[in-house]
Order: sequence, then C-alpha cells, then structure tokens
Amino acid sequence: MRLMNVVVVMLIAISTVIGQEFALGSLIKIKDFGEMYSTFNWETANVAALKANLGEDMANKVVKKSVESAWPAGIASLGARNQNRSLMAGYTTFYLTALDEHRAILFVPAVENSWMAPTCSRSATFISSSTATPLK
Repeated sequence: MRLMNVVVVMLIAISTVIGQEFALGSLIKIKDFGEMYSTFNWETANVAALKANLGEDMANKVVKKSVESAWPAGIASLGARNQNRSLMAGYTTFYLTALDEHRAILFVPAVENSWMAPTCSRSATFISSSTATPLK
C-alpha cells in the first residue's frame, strides 16, 4: 500500500500543478525540521481545502497521518526528533500541496527512505511551515 501511495503521488505529479508553483509530488528539501506541526489542529475549513486539492481519500489519510502519534518512533516525539535531526536531514521528501499561504503538506515515503534507521524509515506525512521548505 505504501508503494501504491508513492505511485499515485508520482502519477499525479506528471499532470498536475497545485499551489505556489510546485508540482504535486515535487522532490523537496526540508530546511528546518523544527518547523513541523506535530499536533496540528485540523479545522473544518482546512480539511475541506485539503479534500478539494487531494481528493477525499488522500485528504483523509493526510489528516490521520500528519500528527506525531502516526509518525515513525524515531521522530514521534520532540526528544526522538532532537536525537535524530541529522538523519532526518537526509529524508527524501515530496511536496503534496499547500495547506494555506504559510503551511505545506509534505510526504516522506518509506520506500524512498529505506536506508534510514528502522525507527525513522516508515512513511510519514508532515505539515510544515512554508519557511521550512523551498516554496516560492
């Protein structure tokens, strides 16, 4: 199923451009992992906008997986992230969509990061301050 999510993202990236001039599925570099929202409060308007951009099924997955309790154990707490920041800098990360003008949804697929420590290599979805990513 993880591989299928990556394939879906990459297929959409071929034909779709969404928000801030970044193609859905664009490979990006996270500048500062301290800018991740670990306990984002999903409001109805945010969820509706996300569903409009990604479709209901993908949006529901993003909402469910974008909090630290759904992240791999090696990054699922502030203490763990602090210990693994040097590893996290090497993540292969893809842009999904802009949540608003200040935040973006990012996807870290396990299949692209299998070289990571086992506690950090599971797929993760992040909400990041747009200052943490190379968004235009």
